[in-house]
Amino acid sequence: MKFKYLAFTQDGKKKQGIVEAENMDKAAAILQEKGLKVVEVVESEPLGIEKILEMNIGGVPINETIHFFRQMSYMLGAGLPITSALRLVVRQTKNKPMKSAVREVEKEVKGGSSLYQAMLKHPKIFDKVAVNLIKAGEESGNIDVVFDRLATDYEKKRELRGKIVGALIYPAIVIVAMVAVIAAILLFMIPSVEEMYKEFGAEGNLPTSTRLLISISHGISGIGGLFTLATIVLLIFLYTWYRSTKGGREVTDSIILKVPIFGDLVKKNIVARFCRTFSMLLGSGVEMLAALRLTSESLNNTVFSNALERVEGAVEKGAPISSSIAAEDIFPPIVSEMVKVGEETGKIDETMAKIADYYEKEVDQIASNLTRILEPVIMIVVAVIIGFIAIAVYSPLFSLGNIIGQ
Repeated sequence: MKFKYLAFTQDGKKKQGIVEAENMDKAAAILQEKGLKVVEVVESEPLGIEKILEMNIGGVPINETIHFFRQMSYMLGAGLPITSALRLVVRQTKNKPMKSAVREVEKEVKGGSSLYQAMLKHPKIFDKVAVNLIKAGEESGNIDVVFDRLATDYEKKRELRGKIVGALIYPAIVIVAMVAVIAAILLFMIPSVEEMYKEFGAEGNLPTSTRLLISISHGISGIGGLFTLATIVLLIFLYTWYRSTKGGREVTDSIILKVPIFGDLVKKNIVARFCRTFSMLLGSGVEMLAALRLTSESLNNTVFSNALERVEGAVEKGAPISSSIAAEDIFPPIVSEMVKVGEETGKIDETMAKIADYYEKEVDQIASNLTRILEPVIMIVVAVIIGFIAIAVYSPLFSLGNIIGQ
């Protein structure tokens, strides 16, 4: 891959250009080996459709968030003051919400505020986990290392989510196309067929399948169509409202985890995120109870969040974290077993990172297989629906001659 870079030589001269490497980290390493102080490294390739489809984090595109963390890591590692690094980020960032937030953070830091306190005022841009990691980095003096860890973590998050979205794109396109074709048949073809049979006086002798198809056509056209559309909008509104309530969110999150194939994918992805986030927090010096609380808040699933809250309560009372996790059925047994090993060796953060690696590979494998699993299922469903429509439309033609003769 090709990367654009901005760096300074040992005598302070600005230098920029393009370097080829396998990834961004290796590109930076190549430049540092040449004695350059790296300020910025970005992909020179145009943004692809895969990246456009990736989900956002913190209210701005995830690429902008990664770019911010990576830039801060390079610049602080090169010895630049925090205010200078923030000023350079403001000049380099094109995303308006990120630019505005970083500019405000720079003003706060200039005014005497710590970096984490300034970032805490922009929760839509910087989440609690990132801010607390930066706080730990400021206290330990390893803030450049923390920014590097955050950039790497968000890159892994982007990669996993990109693979999940990518695996669902093909089935989604097929389903949308299928619905569009069926709607067109019901709205335009079926009324013509119905009119033809009426002209021959055969409407009273149509088979059940044909009458059913005509009834569906009536249901989605004219007044029936408006009623159907209003019903769909109402159901969407009721679902959105129900999910916005505490009990509704718990019920829907629980149902999502039980959906065949997709539920397993979501569950393993959440376990991977839990392990990765918890590992980062502990490894950066965040106290265990605070790490559990922050990790619980970062998970976008109330079933797991509630389980972690119970784990936090048990640990606060003196219970080992391994047994507390084992008491929650939502976590796979391997998690509590590996945490127990970490407790015995004093390296819980390292063992959690290994579990995260394992489940990230599992998610990758499931996402890769998801399209191959769903493709034949979707094709069978499409074939059944189209076959039913074809039979319902054309089967009366075989007996039309007898009907006319009568």
